[in-house]
This record gives sequence, C-alpha cells and structure tokens, in this order.
Amino acid sequence: LFFFTVTIIFIFFHLFCCVKMEDRGDMKVVIDCIVDDSGDAGENSLLVEGGDEKSSRNNVNVSPPPSVLPTTSSSTPMLTTTPAPGQRHHLHHTTTVSSLTNKLKKLLKGHDELFRSAYTDAGIVMALRGLSEIYQQEGKQNTRFERQKLRNEIEQRSITINEKFLQAFNPVKQRLLEVEAKVNEMKRSCEDMTKRLDAAQHDTSELITKTSKLQEDKAMLDAQKNVLREFMKQYQLTPDEQAALSVDRPLDEEFFKAFSRLRDIHQHSKRLLRTQRQRAGLDIMNEMMAREEKAYERLYAWTQASCRSLTTQTVDRSKLLQKAFAALRERDVLYRYSLNEYTTTRRLAVSRGFIDALTRGGPGGVPKPIEYDSHDPVLYVSGILGWLHQAMASERDLATRVLFSSYALNQRRNANGQTEVESISSSSMKDNNLSDERKSILSILDTIMEGVCRPLKTRWEQVLSSEMSLLTCYRVADTLTLYKEFAAELVGMESKFHILFTELGENTHTVFVSLLEEYAQRLLTSSIEIPASDLYPPQTLETTLTVMQEILETRSVNTEDVVTMLLNALLDPLVQMCTLCAANLGAADMAVYLLNCLYRIYSLLESFHVKNARLEMISAQMDAHIDTLMQSQAQYLVANAGLADVILAFQTWQGNGSVQPMCDSVHLHESEISTALARFDDFLAAADLDILPQGSHLHSAAVRERVRKGAVDMLCSTLGEFKGMCNTKDSGYSDGLIAWDVDQIRSLLL
Repeated sequence: LFFFTVTIIFIFFHLFCCVKMEDRGDMKVVIDCIVDDSGDAGENSLLVEGGDEKSSRNNVNVSPPPSVLPTTSSSTPMLTTTPAPGQRHHLHHTTTVSSLTNKLKKLLKGHDELFRSAYTDAGIVMALRGLSEIYQQEGKQNTRFERQKLRNEIEQRSITINEKFLQAFNPVKQRLLEVEAKVNEMKRSCEDMTKRLDAAQHDTSELITKTSKLQEDKAMLDAQKNVLREFMKQYQLTPDEQAALSVDRPLDEEFFKAFSRLRDIHQHSKRLLRTQRQRAGLDIMNEMMAREEKAYERLYAWTQASCRSLTTQTVDRSKLLQKAFAALRERDVLYRYSLNEYTTTRRLAVSRGFIDALTRGGPGGVPKPIEYDSHDPVLYVSGILGWLHQAMASERDLATRVLFSSYALNQRRNANGQTEVESISSSSMKDNNLSDERKSILSILDTIMEGVCRPLKTRWEQVLSSEMSLLTCYRVADTLTLYKEFAAELVGMESKFHILFTELGENTHTVFVSLLEEYAQRLLTSSIEIPASDLYPPQTLETTLTVMQEILETRSVNTEDVVTMLLNALLDPLVQMCTLCAANLGAADMAVYLLNCLYRIYSLLESFHVKNARLEMISAQMDAHIDTLMQSQAQYLVANAGLADVILAFQTWQGNGSVQPMCDSVHLHESEISTALARFDDFLAAADLDILPQGSHLHSAAVRERVRKGAVDMLCSTLGEFKGMCNTKDSGYSDGLIAWDVDQIRSLLL
C-alpha cells in the first residue's frame, strides 16, 4: 500500500509539472556567448523563442555554457605551440568557433530522440522559460559570471524543491503508516472472524440440515392443506349452505344460492369419475343426489303452495317464484305439475275477476260494474273487451316474468342482445317459427283465458239479441274486430280465445247484414216523401247518408269490403227512393230534385275517396239530368227573347225537309222575323238573363254554372244555324235581314 500510494503521488506530480509547462509561445531562453575577440565592440547572443532558433550572421563567437565547455585533465596532455604574433589572434578565433560548433552538434545529436518526441516543443519551451525566469525574478544581468553560476543555481533550486517535496510527503507518510496499521488490524480481525464462522458453521451444519428438511415438510403440508381446502370448497357444502337447505328454515334467497351450489357440486363430482379418484367422486355424487332430491321435494311443495296463493287479479311478482320455476325445469314432471297448478289457479282468478268486473266493479264500486252500461251496446262491449285485453296483457306479462324470466336470462340471449323473454314480450305472436318458450306462453295464456269464454259468449249473445240500430251494430262489430287483432298478438291465432272472437265476429257480421237489408227495405216501402218546394233531398236521404258517413268514419280497418257492402245494400234503394219521390214532378223539377239527391250522395262518397262502379253510374245519371236542365234553360231563354214562334217554325220547316222556300212557311215571313228580331234586341239590351226558376234550387253552384253555359251554347248554336239559313239566296229574304254576331250574343248571355 505504501509503495502504491507513493506511485500515485508521483504520477500526480508529473501531471502537475506537465501542466505547468504548457503555453509554449511565452517562454524564452537566453544563451549568451561571449566572444573573446578584443576587436569586437559588443556581445552577440543566440535567442531561442517558441522552438525557433535564430543565430547571428556576422562573425559571431558562440561560447557554450560551462557545462559544455572543454575541460582539461591530467590524463589528457595538452598540445601547446607558440604561434607567431600575427597568427595568434586568428588561431584563437578559429579554435573557439570550431569547439563551440562541435559541442552544439554533439549536444543536438545526443538529444535527437528528445527533439523528435511529442513532448519536445513543450519541454524545451518550459525549460527555457524556467531559465529566463531566473534572470527576470532576481534582476540579474546576462553576464559571463552569472552564466557560470547558472548550473549551481539550478542544482540548488532542484535541491530546494526536493526538500519541499520531502517535507510535504512526511505527513502523507505518517498517514500511510497509520492506514497500514489499521489495515493490519482489520486483517487480524477478519482472520479471527473467519475462524469463528468456520467453527460455527461446523457446529450448526446438522441443525441447518434438519431445519431445511422441516421447512420442506411444512411447505408440502401447506400445499396439501390448500389443496384439501379447495377440494372441500368445491365439492362440499358449507355449514351455512347446509342450514339454508334444511327443513327448519323458511325458503328464501339463501336457499336458492345453496341449491345452485348443490347442483354445481353434483356436476363437478362427475369430473372425478374420469380421474383416479372415482371412489371419492361416487361418494360425493351420492351425497349430493340425496340432498338434491330433498331440496327438490321442498321446492316443489313450496311452489305448489305459492301458486295456490295467486288467486287475486293483481299478484306480487316474487323473484322467489321465478327462481323456483327456473329450478324445477330440471325436473320435467315436477315442473309440469307446478305449471298446471299455476294455470288452474290463474284461470279461476281471471274468471272470478271477470264476473266481479261485470257485476260488482272494483273495490268500493270504483270502477263501476260494466253491466251498468248494458243499455248502451257500444259502451258495454267496449268495457268488456277492454277488461279482457288488460287481463290478457297482465297474464302474459306475469307468465313471462314468473315462469320463463330466470330461465331465459340464464340460458341464452338472442342475436340483438335482447333476452328471449324480452323478445316474447315485444314481438308479435304471429311468427310461425315460434320457439318452445313462446309456444308454452301461448298455451298457458290460452288455458287461463279459456275460463272467460263462456261468460263472454253469453253477454255477447245478449247484446246481439237486443234492439240495435244499423250504426250501433257496425260500431260493435268494428270494436270486436279491433280487439280481435289484439287477442291474436297476445294469445295467438290458434288459441281458443281467438277462435271465440272469430265466432263472435261472424255472428255480429250476420246481424249487421240483416239490419242493413231491413234498412234498405224500409227505404223502398215506408220512406217515400213528397218533395218540398225548394226541391231539397228528403230527410230520409240525409239520415241514411249520415249513417253511411259515420260507418265510413268508424271503420278501424281500411278495407273495400265495408264500402262494397254499403254501396250494394243502400245505394240502389236510395236512388230508387228519390226517383219515386220525384215521380209526380215536371221534367225540370224532377231533374233538379234528382240532381240534388245524386250530388249529395256523390259528394259523400268522393270525400272518402271511394272508387266503385256504382259511383260512375251516379255520375252518368247526373250528366243526363244536367242535359235535361240545359234544354229546359235554352227553351226558357228562347221564350223570354221572343223567338219561340220563329225558332219553332224554323225547326218544323227543317223537320219537313225544307221543301218550300223558308220565307213562305208559317211564322217565317220576313215581317214576323223582323218583329221577333226586334224583341230579341230588346231582350239583349235589358240584360235580364235569369236562369230557369228551378235552377236556383240546385245545391251545387258548379252544376248551376254548368247548366247555364250549356243552355247558352245550345241557344247560340240554334241562332247560328237560323242566321245561316236566312242569309242564303234560296231563303227569299232580303240581304242583311240578320246582322248580329253569334259570338257577341254568347258573350252577352254569359
């Protein structure tokens, strides 16, 4: 350690010296050479700065330092000569220069490796800087004497530096000695401890071996204990679970948890039969089977008692009953017996509730009994069917939640993320590919609602046997059709309840058709009325159209059957009745009266967008009556214009084949025609163009306008033909007899 420490300190000192020798550009060493020539006035020097050498050019005498000057000894003889006085000076100069040159070459050649090394520049510069500092710090002059003392001073400085190093290393040496003493002491302590540890290890090796073996045995026992605990946890019931399955404790949520745990153990025990632990698996399976049978017996008895308690119309949808039915599904016989008990109890409850709703009403008489409205067939039927629809929906929801909820939620989910029970509740029951759960629910609902079929049929027959109007009977039938669709969605198309609805609908339809035929017969026998002076439709027509309008507005299903049945049964009798009522009227009055009646019928059917062949027939009849009114209106205009005799004679002349000249015919003389034309001009000037008196009784303004325009067109056509015949050369009239324009007459009359 001591030598290692000294080596480290030396390395750091060397690095310190190298750092101090940096900055090669600031050093200089002065080597002065004194020339002994007495003829020289001054001194020349060799200056080395930054590694560059500069020498004087003119006869410089270089004198080496004392360390390199040639010396003499007793062993080396000196050759002495006595030169001539003239040659002494030249010889001394030549000898001195040659000696210095040789010394410098030898010095440089001996240190060639130093100059080529990486540290040459820095070392030389640092050395020269140190030599220069000696003169600079002490203020000495570069004289021969001082240069001779340079070596001694350098050696003295080296001695001084070494003494300082020695003094500086003395404390380090003392500390190193102390460290060495402590290290030796620690070594002795470590050796002592090693001996003691070896002895202790030798003494306790047997104990450690026994301890390791005991720890391994303990780990094995712990593992076996954990395995046994997991085995007991998986294949045995806990004391709490055994207590929950006991008979002394009431059936609650803990029972179903323990029961589910019991079934899981039974299933898990089957795995042991496929292993080497078959004996344990058989024992566990037998034990669990015995417990499971007792649990099923208790669960079945509790389910039977709970189902018998479902006797009220509103029941508590207990989750325990849901779980009981879900658990009993694994025992098909017990499940069917429990299901039969449930359907029987609910059938009696619904039947009793229906009778109470008909006769007693709700608690405290609210709501009132349905039979209080038996005087109003529509309200009475609506109350019955509304209660039954509510009962069907409630029973379906109850059966879905109690019988199938837990099973469906635990067994499967459909593709939409919706449970099977939710699918049953939300989907229509018309799907032919019904699942087993849906079929079961439909069968249960059919059995439950079968109890109300007989009372419903009895009440319905009473309603049909009562005196009902045609409109009331149709409303009853329409209400039944609406609830029939609801029943198809709730209990299915093939249920007995829906079949009963179909039968009641057919009976109601038969009664409706019978009433419709009776109503049509009464229209032709006892509804003939004398038309009023205003030629308005009879009251019977208005009443019948009101009934038809209410029927068309009431129908819940937009089918053409209702419209066709009404038109076939009532339309022809109505038209015949109106024709019989107008039998004693004139042509114009009959046309106006029948137009009003037909227009009223046509407007009603058109408002409901009815498309039927009979509607086109009514339109054709209206056109025929409008043509009759046009002719009557045209005749009325001709008579008022004073052209009646002339036009009649003209038409008679045309009818006879125009044999004789026109001017020779009766009432067609030129003088008579001139008189008639003068009256016609007065008629046009008066602008009194009232239509036919019967035309003012037309209900429709459009029909009145159509009649007026048609009459004017007929008149203008006749006048145009008359003017054309009068202006011919063969007529025998003077030129320019008729000068008016037919188009002007049409514009005046319109």
